[in-house]
Amino acid sequence: MDGDKNVEIKEMYESEEYDGNEDQATEKLLDRRKFVKGGAAVVATAVVAGGLAACSNGGGDTPAGGSGGAADGTPAADGTYTASAQGRNGQVVTQTTISGGAITKVEVIEHQETDVFGGVAVDPLCQNIVAANSYGIDAIAGATWTSAAIKDGVAAAIAEAGGSADLYNKPTVYENVQDETIDADIAVIGAGFSGLISACVAAESGAKVVLIDKAGIGGCSLQSFGAAIYDSPELIEARLNEWLAGQMYIADPALIYAYLSNNMDAISWVRQFKDTTDFFPFFGEEGFFRGLLCAYTDRPKVYQEMFDKTVLANGGSVHIQTTATELLTDGAGTVTGVVAKRLDGSTLTINAKAVNIATGGFGGNAGLIKELTGYDVVCGSLTQCIGEGEDMAYAVGAPVPKNKGGLQLHQTLATSTAKLSGYEYFQQQMPMVMGYVPSVLNVDGAGKRFRNEDWVNNPTAAATGGAFVGGVTYVLLDQNFIQKLESGGTAAIGYTESPGMPPEYKPDYQPDTPWADFSKVLGDLVPNDWAYTGASIEEVANAAGMDPAVLQATIDTYNGYCAAGKDAIFNKDPQHLVAYDGSGPYYLISITYNHLGTIGGIATNEDFQVLDENKKAIPGLYSTGAEAYGTAWNRNYNGQGDGIGFAMVSGYVAGGILARYAGK
Repeated sequence: MDGDKNVEIKEMYESEEYDGNEDQATEKLLDRRKFVKGGAAVVATAVVAGGLAACSNGGGDTPAGGSGGAADGTPAADGTYTASAQGRNGQVVTQTTISGGAITKVEVIEHQETDVFGGVAVDPLCQNIVAANSYGIDAIAGATWTSAAIKDGVAAAIAEAGGSADLYNKPTVYENVQDETIDADIAVIGAGFSGLISACVAAESGAKVVLIDKAGIGGCSLQSFGAAIYDSPELIEARLNEWLAGQMYIADPALIYAYLSNNMDAISWVRQFKDTTDFFPFFGEEGFFRGLLCAYTDRPKVYQEMFDKTVLANGGSVHIQTTATELLTDGAGTVTGVVAKRLDGSTLTINAKAVNIATGGFGGNAGLIKELTGYDVVCGSLTQCIGEGEDMAYAVGAPVPKNKGGLQLHQTLATSTAKLSGYEYFQQQMPMVMGYVPSVLNVDGAGKRFRNEDWVNNPTAAATGGAFVGGVTYVLLDQNFIQKLESGGTAAIGYTESPGMPPEYKPDYQPDTPWADFSKVLGDLVPNDWAYTGASIEEVANAAGMDPAVLQATIDTYNGYCAAGKDAIFNKDPQHLVAYDGSGPYYLISITYNHLGTIGGIATNEDFQVLDENKKAIPGLYSTGAEAYGTAWNRNYNGQGDGIGFAMVSGYVAGGILARYAGK
């Protein structure tokens, strides 16, 4: 989800198509950002129909589960039971039907999951639970949180119905499991944008390619908005100089130039697949062009077309829900293939002349990110990306890059985001909206002001600054602010613009919309430590673990700036300088931050060959996408559109090089 969402919407509604209708443009943008329910499964289904040895359970074998009459215990009473459990983006409400002591129907009747990822788990998991008569079966890879919420809902229904967990909590059992060995020219690990493009380009050049992914097809490209486009020598030169000046000594000029200079060729290659939809319609933006990916619902069709015309046409295959575990090497250290595990527990061995690691970094590995960065931030991308690809490269001689631990920090969330229930959507999102309102004071965990609050509507600047002070910050409200919001919305506290929230989180309201029941919302935040309250500054500071004297000094200094109409330290817009009048109770709303992936995974050269500790290429081993970002950025990503752009170009360039290495 690269780029400034305000700019994206603004350009849409100013276009001829929407003729100034911001609401219509925003609705269309949301439509583009989300699949219809189950839409992401189209790729997997179509790939199976195309003859690939892959299906949602890892190999075509039927999963079996527990049977209500096969073990001792109390069967659940017949009836229909409703339960709610926390998913990734909010509460997932399930309805479970018991008939004759068996689970005969499971439905998700309400959820806020992004359909492209969590939503894709809904129908198949519900069907699998019924088929197995068990909520203990395997989750859908790539939708772990949603799967857990559905299974928790069914477990709650069984408990309510008086059923014994022993009868209905059986693990998946796969039958007729067989190991398999495949010979190929090239093995690609990871079917995100860089992996799938490298596989298709190599196959188009005549190579037999085997592509595997632990989840499904598309990766982050299923939720990204667009890619940066560099279409002239002057633009490439300017961007190269700007990039290197900002990244200092870690960035590899040759790698960055390879990205910038091959950008248009890569886009032209992708755009040839137009049987299903137009890809990368262009629009301009401040010094470079951005290309929109096609509509979210159309992307699986494009990827299927790519595979049909290249990988499948040349005898290759694609295997989803298949996780790479080990690289194969010969006695001289040349990489000769990969070993993977399917969901059913069987082993897939791919003997290949070259391997491309395109596994997306370690953005879903919260513990490792905390260890490397000290940041406690939310993964806003693929939770299945936990770093196995990097570990496999390290095991065959690639060093850990000096900048490992950098992040694609991008946007602001509330700690309570997606967790409040029992409210209308606008009310549920009020704490998150406060993270985008510049008229209130932002403080860190010590109670100190740490930034110009005008920056909260710049997603990268806001997230980077918030992460730097620990990953959790606070918005301060007094009773005067609360009353003004409840009566006149954000306009009543000096903020009359539309906040730069991600469209998928943004509620439908206007600056002068009254914030009904905001006091009640705040009260419900407190028991979960999503906010802290106190009748005085001393009490609220103590509740949040701050030194009251520090917080009071911060407020006094800030009020002085408000009285003077001049922010002496950050130069905040004077219209956003609104003083605190000392009216309790006070609230500190907990705000957190989002990242879209990691930086500093595997060091490569400009040909995307993986390098050893002496900066020599490891024969037969390549890496693209987020993994190869290690030599492009210093610590943290600060591009707009360069994430998906780099994935596309690195896959395109590496695909041709892989084919040539394999003798094609």
